[in-house]
Amino acid sequence: MGISETLSGFYAKLEDKFYGIADFFDSKGIPVNSAIDWVEDKGIPAFPLTIAAIVVVVALLYGFVFAATQQVTVVFDLKDNNGNALSQVRVSAVNSAGNNVPLGKTSFKDGEDVTLAGVPVGGTIKFSSQKEGYIDGKFSLQVSGTENLALLRMKKDVQTIVGQISLVDTETGDPVGEAQVIATLSDKSTVECNAGESIGAYECVGVLEGDSAKVDVRTSNFEDSSFTVSFFEGSVSEFELQPKASAAEGKSSLIIRVVDSATEQRVQGATIRIFDADDEGLI
Repeated sequence: MGISETLSGFYAKLEDKFYGIADFFDSKGIPVNSAIDWVEDKGIPAFPLTIAAIVVVVALLYGFVFAATQQVTVVFDLKDNNGNALSQVRVSAVNSAGNNVPLGKTSFKDGEDVTLAGVPVGGTIKFSSQKEGYIDGKFSLQVSGTENLALLRMKKDVQTIVGQISLVDTETGDPVGEAQVIATLSDKSTVECNAGESIGAYECVGVLEGDSAKVDVRTSNFEDSSFTVSFFEGSVSEFELQPKASAAEGKSSLIIRVVDSATEQRVQGATIRIFDADDEGLI
């Protein structure tokens, strides 16, 4: 018996089983034979058409399953709340069922990527990030294709304190009062620093300890100034202000009070003489 005869016999057996199955469904009230008769009336053999349709459906299902569980790449965007890139960040991940997703390692830096196998497209992966000195970050990623971006933002874990500033005249060293002092923090928020208990002392309530801040100073008799400072608990930052040239010209009024050093009571009838600091001449 030749190969062609063997194949023909095998095909005939399959075709007989096909029509037997069709008769079975027809006996159960499912009009399969009617559909077969309609197809064959069009000159199309029903059995080969059915086999072809099954192959197409299986191929489509295989393609769908393969595409749904392909390898995907996730790029980590690891930055602090000021947009600064972070490194040595511990990252972990779980899927929607709460099972761990292997990342290959635990420590990552900004811009680094990882390839995940068997991740379904459309599925969700929850990432967590930890770094010493920062509040933990979290990001939920819905896988949309082969390239994905995980945005993990981490805020510095710092304490708020009362920052202390001292302003003095750069020429005389005298404290400078009645100044407007504004501190701009690294997150662009601003804090107005209020006058402290002594002249020239200012307190900035609610600044971040160790954080870099820009301090702007405005006052009528001194040049506008800006300084950069990092506040620390119990530390006083001293800044010198340059007097305006106009402040040294023209007439001015001076109020002098004489008090007893022991009782701090005013002394009546005291004689006061004022001398020029440059030539010691009596004014």
